[in-house]
Amino acid sequence: MTDRVKHRLERRVQRALEQKFRRIFDASPDCIALMHWKTGRFVEVNRSFERLTGYAAIDVIGRAARELGPLFETGEIDLLVESLQRDGIVRDRELSLRTRAGAPIACVCTVSLIELDGARHAILTARDVTEERRAQRELRESGTLLRLSLAAARMGAWSRDLDSGAYTWSAEAAAIYARRIEDMPRSPEESLALVHPEDRGELVTAAARADAGSGALGATVRIGRPDGAWLWVEVRGQTFTDPDGRRRRCGVIPDASERRAAELAQRATHEKFARLFEALQVYA
Repeated sequence: MTDRVKHRLERRVQRALEQKFRRIFDASPDCIALMHWKTGRFVEVNRSFERLTGYAAIDVIGRAARELGPLFETGEIDLLVESLQRDGIVRDRELSLRTRAGAPIACVCTVSLIELDGARHAILTARDVTEERRAQRELRESGTLLRLSLAAARMGAWSRDLDSGAYTWSAEAAAIYARRIEDMPRSPEESLALVHPEDRGELVTAAARADAGSGALGATVRIGRPDGAWLWVEVRGQTFTDPDGRRRRCGVIPDASERRAAELAQRATHEKFARLFEALQVYA
């Protein structure tokens, strides 16, 4: 094989490798950018970079990120550069980007330093987590609203794994029990032990009906507090199977003391007037 033929074959192999790399590079769902380390200028960007940022490759290649406006937050980039200089790689760092239109994007980035053609370069991969962070924020906000609603309604939340029997309680539920959350019952036996002896049968029967029927649990019972007082509560719950296939019963436990007191007062009033009417009948 002559040197010319060998060289031609090497070029063909090199071209095939470059084409394969380009297909993989452009097909990646993650944003990828290659930058010259010393100048900060973009050398290559893939299509995901174009879709994410709104900048076409022709607009960024040969230019530094700082020339493109607020693509990266300056303070975050300074910290990133400092970490790269010290460690040579930064993994899973969350950065704030802005698109060409100025829209904010939350990204999780990994950046490392590599040598190409005798010069140091930085290769950045970024994953858009904007929707994920928005969903997490909404979940936190809804959780805060739920806690505020539960507190305002004097209501706690609870969950029981029906396979293991383990309980989980909200802070509001612990407050109703007047206990620290770490002192709350963790098993059905511990939970039942805190119920007034006269009411345990009602709760056990309600749980059995829930197991055998629709899965809905409902009972009004007294629970014991550490100071020896008994508090009326409603135990409400619903049974379901979670995505992992585990059977759970989740519900709420409202403080029913005021309602129960009103019911007892109404009952006493009713009985009082019933006796009065009976007495009137006797003397009529």
